[in-house]
Amino acid sequence: MASLRRSDLLAHPVCTAFLERKWVTYGMYCSGFIMASNLICVALLSYVMMSAVESNLRPYLLRKSYRNVELNSPLYLNQTDFEDLQKRAFTDAERFESDASLGILGLSLAVMFLKELAEQRSQGYRYFLRWMNYTGILLFMSCGGFMYCFCQDNWLKEIGPYTYQLGAVAIFLAWFNLLRLCRPFGTFGIYSFMFFCTLNTFIRVSLFFFLLTAAFTATFSTLFQSYIFPNITAFYQRNPDLNADKIKTPFAGVTNSALRIGAMTVGDLEANNDFIYPLMDGMLEYPLLSFLFYAIFLMLMPILLHNLLTGLAIGDLATIQANAASLRLEMQVYLHESLEKLFPSRYLQKLQEQSKSHRVYPGARLDFRTWLARWLQSGGIRQPIFTGNLGDLDDREGLSRTSETQESLKKLNKRLKQQDVDLSELKTMVLQLLSRSDQASAVADDNDEGSAFAASSVKESVPRRPSERIREKRKAKARLLRNRRRFANQNPLSMSSRYD
Repeated sequence: MASLRRSDLLAHPVCTAFLERKWVTYGMYCSGFIMASNLICVALLSYVMMSAVESNLRPYLLRKSYRNVELNSPLYLNQTDFEDLQKRAFTDAERFESDASLGILGLSLAVMFLKELAEQRSQGYRYFLRWMNYTGILLFMSCGGFMYCFCQDNWLKEIGPYTYQLGAVAIFLAWFNLLRLCRPFGTFGIYSFMFFCTLNTFIRVSLFFFLLTAAFTATFSTLFQSYIFPNITAFYQRNPDLNADKIKTPFAGVTNSALRIGAMTVGDLEANNDFIYPLMDGMLEYPLLSFLFYAIFLMLMPILLHNLLTGLAIGDLATIQANAASLRLEMQVYLHESLEKLFPSRYLQKLQEQSKSHRVYPGARLDFRTWLARWLQSGGIRQPIFTGNLGDLDDREGLSRTSETQESLKKLNKRLKQQDVDLSELKTMVLQLLSRSDQASAVADDNDEGSAFAASSVKESVPRRPSERIREKRKAKARLLRNRRRFANQNPLSMSSRYD
């Protein structure tokens, strides 16, 4: 039902009771264990990273900065600030080494690996079609690489070039992956779906966003490549101390221009320093065209594009809220399917036997475990409401099955009505032809009787027996029936072929 997107069937009381039984039996505990292991992994990774940065990375960076100044400009080392820098850089500090934390972190990574393996076995090749699953794979690789480089640094008593880069990637992905793991819990899993739905919408419009960004990046890099010192005497009177750095612009290179356009898009315009003051002082080489493209940028990027993204996000969130119950049911189906891939066959048979004898009493009083399981499962979402189309959280787009079924029923009703009209016309024509054949057979019988009477008048009038009259009537009736059958076997086929 979930694979065919029949959420209306999943909302049946029998299906919901069966899913609730699975959730209470093993789903709640397995999901809680996975969430707890990931929380431990995130906490330990954050602790190791922050402690290593304070004890190992910061002194290394300070020593590197001091040695670079000493090699290139040693005169600055006599200043008070650099003396303080020397004390902080070369003070012997104890390196951070925690084998216990790394060991627990490794166990947490093993649990995460088993969870991803279960999802891959459950979903098959579809696992690699969802970009969110790659966050778990990258997390496992980056965290494993960080642990290996960190242990190597502790062994060699130095700082490697990739240790803290992998650590930064790993700690971000670890916290980001928690959003994905919140989905099985209905209490706050719906907000995870809202976030990823909005992110999917942004990714879909990213091509359009990239085209506009590239266009303004190239344009501003051309028009604002550098300011100029104007040929105006008043400018030099207002600025007696000129600095050559004053003609530098943030759009000097393509990379700088792209970063500046991105910052301006999210609201960091810096209109006074970058546009208005240089325009008033005459420091722009192309003032009219520069002002025109700046106005176009304000209309398209901060105003139009922001409103477009906001409208799309609001529409997706409204759809998710309207279909929260159906999303929750589909999440539970995929969760139980992935968990059952890891269970032994004997345990699964035992669960099936228990499910056969399980009974549901809707009016019975709930114990604390069942109440807690329902609260974690539903989060206050009770009755399914099917009022909108679900977005592709797992690439789900297009019309809903309900609308498709209604359209197919309408087409079928039109075809049936047209066939009824054709059959009624065919029936009328067949009846008309039958009546005409009856009239023709009656006229033929009258002619036969008239000719027989004329022949008998010429001969001697011999009275006929009653048996002969009865035999003649039977022959006439049999002849009429044969004519009708012959017409029924030939004419309706020709009429139906004409309508076909």
